[in-house]
Amino acid sequence: MVDFRNFSEKSIKVIMLAQEESRRMGHNFVGREQLLLGCLGAKNNATTLLNAAGVTLKVARAEVQKIIGLGSGFVGVEIPFTPNAKRALEDAVDISLEYRTPIHPEQILLSILNSEGVALRVVENLGVNVEQLKEKIRQEIPNLSRQSRQLSSEASEILKQVEELQKQVQETRIGFVDPYKPLQGEPAISPELKDAISTLARTKYRGIDRWKYAITYRFTGDSIQVRTAVREDAGGLSIEFTEEEAILIAKNLAGRQESSD
Repeated sequence: MVDFRNFSEKSIKVIMLAQEESRRMGHNFVGREQLLLGCLGAKNNATTLLNAAGVTLKVARAEVQKIIGLGSGFVGVEIPFTPNAKRALEDAVDISLEYRTPIHPEQILLSILNSEGVALRVVENLGVNVEQLKEKIRQEIPNLSRQSRQLSSEASEILKQVEELQKQVQETRIGFVDPYKPLQGEPAISPELKDAISTLARTKYRGIDRWKYAITYRFTGDSIQVRTAVREDAGGLSIEFTEEEAILIAKNLAGRQESSD
């Protein structure tokens, strides 16, 4: 579980900007690609390193949009992290422990570049020598301040928001499941959602036909409710639907298939 209390003020800003980038593109998730855009928008040393390599917020944003497209535009108040984004933040924590510093944007950026996925594809597509960039980041990390950070009033307010975000993350459990074999102790998936997932499983998306499916369970008081169905490919591209959206999309696809037969 990600503990945000040791994240620097600049890293907290990266995370908040990543959420804004999700909203900007109409997506209801924060992935590693949004964290990359957050690093670019936060105007820190990670931004400088990326800019020097030829990656600006404008061109990276356009590349992300080219790869994953725009979302439905329906974005809730809460924007959860994808499993890959959570792993990137956890890896950043591990890097900070190695160097005995708080978590800075440089560590977040390094963890993003260490993993396959949309964010790495964006950087590679823009002609960056990733190994050279990673080496430059590693050279910068030992120079980061080891002193306890004194948060400004603005940063304290941002930290409160992130702690609320952390609470949301802690209350959410994501597991990749067979729609016909729910995890032990989890609520049964509705027949409508089973049919929807079966239909979606037979449908290619951008030429990709091998997807994992995740059901996100949200704890509400003493009950557990199915919240979203997620499609995630091996490259880390995540498409998240509400249960209602998944059923509607599947019905539309089934209708198109019947009309073409």
